[in-house]
Formats: sequence, structure tokens, C-alpha cells
Amino acid sequence: GVFGDADDILGYSLSSLCFYGPDNDLKRTLYTQPAVFVVSYACLAAAIEAGPLGRDPSPQLVAGHSLGEYTALVAAGAVSFEDGLKLVQTRAQLMEQAGMQHPGTMAAVLGMDIDALQRVCTEAGVEMANINAPDQVVISGAVGAIASAMELAKSRGARRVISLEVGGAFHSRLMAPASSGMAVA
Repeated sequence: GVFGDADDILGYSLSSLCFYGPDNDLKRTLYTQPAVFVVSYACLAAAIEAGPLGRDPSPQLVAGHSLGEYTALVAAGAVSFEDGLKLVQTRAQLMEQAGMQHPGTMAAVLGMDIDALQRVCTEAGVEMANINAPDQVVISGAVGAIASAMELAKSRGARRVISLEVGGAFHSRLMAPASSGMAVA
């Protein structure tokens, strides 16, 4: 199955980590990204096997955001599962290293005008990482700068600000070393 194949490709038991933990390991970028990739692909494989996708069991359209782009490439047949997982493993290693070199985090800001949030980000020295919806934006940057941005956002009218439990300042300039590493991978 998908998990057994992943275990063989990775050289460790991702299946055991996904099903039994420990959570502290699973929360590490090094393991989180392959786990999300494999679980996503396993969900697709189960849907195809169960037949809810109609007469043609292959997806007609696939899309993904960030890590999900890798799953989409595999689902579309542009990349094999093995190659996709190896790329995700490399990406996870590089992103974890970048996170250790430049510690950072992310926060979700809800109910704040995007222009006003951009001013908060500029003032605090962080970046808008993901505009999930007009009233839900994820910001990313150094730990202290995100704390400052969260306070500024609250004081300037954000309906809610939520610290995200992530392994780094993803989708920010602090991930530049990982981006450079992936360019040669």
C-alpha cells in the first residue's frame, strides 16, 4: 500500500510515526511534510479505489498549494509517487535546516483589511505569506517580529489573531536557504 511504499522509499517507518507518534516527532518539519504528502496521496488512492470519482477513476483536475503542489503533480501523473516523495523529503530537510538557522513562526490574522495588515507587516518586519481569503491572512517571520505583528494587528482592529504551530517561517524570506537548496535538488 501507499504507507508501505513510503516506508521503503524513506528508509524509516513513516506509517508508524503517523499512526502511533510520538507527536513531537511528527510536528518536526522533517517528518510533517512527508506525512502530509503521503496521507494526501493515500486519500486520493482510497477515493480512486472506492470509486466515488465517477466512471473514469482518474482525477480530471488537480491543484495544490505549497506542499500540496507535489501531491497534485503525482496525482496528475507528471511525477511518480517515489520521485514526489523524495522531493518532499529533500524539501523537508532543507526547510527544517533553514528553520534552525533562522527561527521563525507564522500566525493567522482574521478580520483585518489587507492594506492595514500590510502596514502592520512592514512595521513589524514580517511578511504576508498566504492570503487564504480576503479576511484571513497568514503572516510569517522571525519569532519576535511575529509576536509584535500579532499585538499590532490586535490593537488595530483584527477580529482574531492565532499563533500557528509550525516548524518555521514558511513562505517568507527566512526560507531562502531552502529555496536555494531545492533549485539544485
